[in-house]
Amino acid sequence: MPYSLWLMPEGLARRRLMQIVQELSKRHGGPEFPPHVTLFGNCEGQRDALIEKSKRVAASLHPFAVRLGTMGMTERYFRDLFVHVGPADVLRSAHRAACEILGSKADPHFMPHLSLLYGNHPRDLKELIMTGISSKLRVQFKVRSLYLLQTEGDVQNWQEVARFPVT
Repeated sequence: MPYSLWLMPEGLARRRLMQIVQELSKRHGGPEFPPHVTLFGNCEGQRDALIEKSKRVAASLHPFAVRLGTMGMTERYFRDLFVHVGPADVLRSAHRAACEILGSKADPHFMPHLSLLYGNHPRDLKELIMTGISSKLRVQFKVRSLYLLQTEGDVQNWQEVARFPVT
């Protein structure tokens, strides 16, 4: 069963980003999902062991602010429309630490981002959306927790397994 490690905004930043995700999902189709930055995706293993390892990953991190940057798009379902996040060097370092603790190889193509729309939408539509919402993305949030999620199957079936403080 696949699991993922996420960093998620809290408070006002979470509400603002969730509103954007919900609006885009309703207007253009696609599932709703909590706004998040995936630190490590598709992690396999025993649930209890992953909980312990995730706790160690959280303990290796220190609180930091995540800033939303420029928007981007791909042809990949889970990166259909997204916003780059930074500081990229801090997030890449956190990704490498997570990989080391989880016993996996770091992804050399790790791209810190926060998805806004899942799906396979046409490029011209994504460009239009980007023009319309870029001013709403002047958001930053403090990373205070690391989340372990079970991410098997459809997005609406994903479940939070555990949350660990980042201190």
